[in-house]
Amino acid sequence: MPRLTVFPALALFLFSALLLACAAPTPTATPYPTYTPYPTATSVPTATPYPTYTPPPTATAVPTATPYPSATPQPTATFYPTYTPYPTPASVPTATPYPTYTPYPTYTPEMRPTPTFTPWPDSYLWETYTSPHSGFVLSYPYDWFMLGAENEPGGDYFWITHFSVYSPDFEANASVLTSYSVIGWDYGPGSYADSVSERLRENAEEKAYGLESLTVTSLVALSPTVVDVELEMRWENGCAETRYERYIAASRYEYQVYLSVCKSADYLYDADLAREILDRFRHN
Repeated sequence: MPRLTVFPALALFLFSALLLACAAPTPTATPYPTYTPYPTATSVPTATPYPTYTPPPTATAVPTATPYPSATPQPTATFYPTYTPYPTPASVPTATPYPTYTPYPTYTPEMRPTPTFTPWPDSYLWETYTSPHSGFVLSYPYDWFMLGAENEPGGDYFWITHFSVYSPDFEANASVLTSYSVIGWDYGPGSYADSVSERLRENAEEKAYGLESLTVTSLVALSPTVVDVELEMRWENGCAETRYERYIAASRYEYQVYLSVCKSADYLYDADLAREILDRFRHN
């Protein structure tokens, strides 16, 4: 019911009751009954206190579940290839024993007759050089160039003379070493060819002056005091060369004459031409 309807109805009701009260006679009052006292109450037992409330423990929040990862499908299995049995090994051949080392035979000099000197044609012009200490005389073609001469004292009784000439046509050097000793030379036991062979072996082992290798391809004694040698030589900073050498021994002199030819010019040269040039060397 709306509030405005309730209040006028209540006011009308109270006003009607007041009018009735004023018009009606006052009734005689009925005496209030004698009060009967309330019986004495039996003592109430002391109440047992309710136990102190223990609050429940604070709940730990359950962690959010991590979803299980989706399963990766297992790859399709590759079938293992059919096993191929290992072939039966062939029997190992019996090793061939290394042949017993045969020592290099002692060089026996080959004696050859001293070649007869054959002059070259007169159309060739020749130059000559005479060593100031030994009297060694060299004849060489006029179109070969003298590269210089050096005289070095080796001691009170020892001198060395070195000179060389060069041929541009043959790409070759002809060099002469003259050793002179007042007291003479001792070549040791054996032949002169043995002495030359031993010195060459020592030079190959020492590898002095940038020598990489030295191989003797021929060693021939033309006489007891004249030895011809053919060598293959390789140098660290020079050309590989073929060298033709002639050793001449005397009581106080020793001459070493050698002709060097680079491998690149081998086609211009041969041993016969080398011997023909070496035959031009004379000593007194």
